[in-house]
Amino acid sequence: MIASAQNPRFRELLSLAESPRSRREAGLWVEGRRMVDAARAAGCSIRVLVATPETAVEAEAAFGLEPCVVAAPLFKRLSLVASPQGIAAWVARPEAQDLDPRRDLLLLDRLQDPGNVGTLLRTAAAAGIGQVVLLSGSTEAHSPKALRAGMGAQFGLSIHEGLDWQELSTIFDVPWVATVAPDHPGAQSLYAASLEAHPALVWCMGQEGQGLSAELLSHPRAWHLTIPQSNAVESLNVAAAAAVCLFERRRQQLAAVSG
Repeated sequence: MIASAQNPRFRELLSLAESPRSRREAGLWVEGRRMVDAARAAGCSIRVLVATPETAVEAEAAFGLEPCVVAAPLFKRLSLVASPQGIAAWVARPEAQDLDPRRDLLLLDRLQDPGNVGTLLRTAAAAGIGQVVLLSGSTEAHSPKALRAGMGAQFGLSIHEGLDWQELSTIFDVPWVATVAPDHPGAQSLYAASLEAHPALVWCMGQEGQGLSAELLSHPRAWHLTIPQSNAVESLNVAAAAAVCLFERRRQQLAAVSG
């Protein structure tokens, strides 16, 4: 059992939990039995299964691997939650599939909050959008906080990080939906837009506070849509706005199919 914070394996695990660089180079820190299940189901190999003395037998029975047992106080240092489940894993990063211009794409422009990113990814998966791009300057899609907010939805998506929009323009010759405020010049109501008429769309969601970049707003294929809302608030949270947009797209598609 690892009982010292100076143990080399513990320091490796702590680096995964805390360092974006370690996660890019070595793999992901995934916490909770459900999350580890989701990672394994997506084909991510478990490099190290981690458990506390109290959960070691359960972890080995669930995953068929002998866990690295970490003392409960040290496991709590690795965890993001007040009451850890006591099961986690170091897993290989999932492989992203090639981008498909025939399918919808969710494009995240410099989002900084991992909770928003995780929620957006979970929403995309629920709405049937399987591919996501995080432009340069965005926070990590697979950080522990984002994974927790996404409830592991990341493992069912093809996620590309660190790209720029010019690269994507050569691939996606489709309308780019630029979500804007109601007073934006030329903005069209989301509910008046014929979303189902387009086989594929690029859904652009902008940074908290600042919104989409000027470059994306002036993209030659930009389609400026807005969500009609009351004057009670200035704007919607980006994750809430994305949910409204993506499920309106899905509603229209299902209505077109049903007749």
